[in-house]
Amino acid sequence: MRAKDSLASTVHSKVPSLKGRPTLSVLVNADDLTEPLVVVPPDGGWGWIIVSVSVLAFFTIDGISYCFGIFLQEISTDLKCEVTQVALASSVLGGFYYISGPFTCSAINRYGFRIIGVIGGLLCSTAFMIVSLVSSINPFIVIIGVCGGTGFNFLYTASVIAVSFYFEKWRVLAMAISCCGSSLGLICYPPLMTVLLKKLTWRRKFQIVSVCFGVCGLLCLTYKPLKSTKVEKTVQFGEISSRFPSISTMDHETEIPTGLTWFFQRFKNALFPTISETSVFTNNLSTNTNPRYQSKTSYEMFRNQRRDTETTSAFFSLENENEPLDSDSVVISGTNKCRLSCNCCREISGPKFSKCCSRSTNVSTTRINRPMYRDDIFYTGSVYHLSQYSRRGSQVSGATQRIALPSLAYTLSVSRAPTQRDLLQENRCVCCPEAFLRTLATLLDFRMLKSPTLVLLLISGFLSLIGTYTCFIYVQQRALEIGIDDNIAIMLLSIIGIANTIGRITCGIISCFPSLDINLITWVTLLICGGTTIASIYLTTNIGQIIFCSLFGVNIATFAVLRTIVFVECFGLENLTNCFGLNMIFQAMAAFCSVPIINVLYASFKSFNLCFIFTGVVIIISAILLIPLRCILKWEKKKTSS
Repeated sequence: MRAKDSLASTVHSKVPSLKGRPTLSVLVNADDLTEPLVVVPPDGGWGWIIVSVSVLAFFTIDGISYCFGIFLQEISTDLKCEVTQVALASSVLGGFYYISGPFTCSAINRYGFRIIGVIGGLLCSTAFMIVSLVSSINPFIVIIGVCGGTGFNFLYTASVIAVSFYFEKWRVLAMAISCCGSSLGLICYPPLMTVLLKKLTWRRKFQIVSVCFGVCGLLCLTYKPLKSTKVEKTVQFGEISSRFPSISTMDHETEIPTGLTWFFQRFKNALFPTISETSVFTNNLSTNTNPRYQSKTSYEMFRNQRRDTETTSAFFSLENENEPLDSDSVVISGTNKCRLSCNCCREISGPKFSKCCSRSTNVSTTRINRPMYRDDIFYTGSVYHLSQYSRRGSQVSGATQRIALPSLAYTLSVSRAPTQRDLLQENRCVCCPEAFLRTLATLLDFRMLKSPTLVLLLISGFLSLIGTYTCFIYVQQRALEIGIDDNIAIMLLSIIGIANTIGRITCGIISCFPSLDINLITWVTLLICGGTTIASIYLTTNIGQIIFCSLFGVNIATFAVLRTIVFVECFGLENLTNCFGLNMIFQAMAAFCSVPIINVLYASFKSFNLCFIFTGVVIIISAILLIPLRCILKWEKKKTSS
């Protein structure tokens, strides 16, 4: 049932397209599509080192952000302010943590996850070191909120994308191991800060955290970029141009969009062809007079090794030369690099041609990584159940396979082609490079909000995060208010962390079974989570609070782990990045709103129990919004198709 109700076609139908031609990014010539670059994930090797570093990064980030509540009382006493004012710093930190996400992803796509990860770690280290020296609450909120939240996102996003970029078939396992760092932070930080470092002040503890972030930033130097492979097709010069439209081939009545519509339709990734689409082979070479293209129909793959000048090749060819080569048999070559992709080379020959080609191709492209050009970069489920993987694997026939061809074909089918302009900007100082703009346009295309299905998902996530933040920040304060033993109150966050680890592992197993209804599992667990939050006001014993935290930690895991799978089921893999970007904006608003709302309730009623009742109701509403999701999805698809 997964992906049967996909709205991929629905979404594309809302974007103006050219009559009788495939939809391509507006104002982009097909001639601008350069010799595509693709990175085949190694699925192991150095990737496990990156997983280890990401575990430490997640441990530090989520440990301090989710356990911020254990510092509230001590900081409020030292800075002579209310506990709710200190909690506001956590809200601002969370808000900037999420809202900087689209810009962080764009910067990673242009400058790489290694640089952004190092900057993020050092920025967090600087922020925590400075706030350990402040003497008033206002600079504390600004520095820890703005600088700390942005640094958190730099380090976290770089780690997530690095792990996703290095793994494909084993991504579920790699991401599960990495995300265990978050749960370990929840488990270890409360006893670490309140027991082992009990004699230290909060200022000394923040300085220790600062050192930890500095170490994480330096360890991000291990996030090595992968070497790219160039893909080229030995075809007639005009073939690609005939498959995709250019400005010169547009109908005169075609209206060129302006403003934000122009921006999104010019740069959104979904409107650029995948590498597999630009490498479809046709056998219509009989009319070509150039003997160079009348040779054996084969694709060559050259993968750059340690030195740029060293290559190895693997050949994929059909036994029957008269049959058209399957699109999964990829041509990857290092020769004739410029003619098919550079307009200036088409009518040039001799020394001028060589000079032009050298100017275009001397840019070192072996280390150019564009992770955000992959449609599945944020996908946390198993790729084996995606239609792109199964379709590509089933098409392979008659080829001499010297590497895992289905996996390679899948990689090409989810990787968007770069342009000549994009690659030439790699070694230039450009204010708004295309690699940055394409990612930003893909993440923030608000036209997707026309879909009521997506709006329901985003509002549900907004409400769920409000409930999550409230419980994490105030669970210890509420426990002390109702008379729970101090030692038990300190350990409640650790109990949530242990339960959350179990929940994440369970969700990872669930994602491997495509027959299960992920949306059903999500709203059922959210209902349980909201119900137990409301019931927790009656669980005034030590055992009662332990039971509440255990149930809350297990069930809230689905909110974080399964959301991207629901996005893919509803809107297709090509729109996952767009949905993920809009989801970050809604989660940022939830983080900004959660603590102020709870502060107002607490100021009005002087009781955390009422705040937890509100939290439970909010989580239940978020679950109820997901119940009619399938029906609304079918209605929307039917309405659009009609």
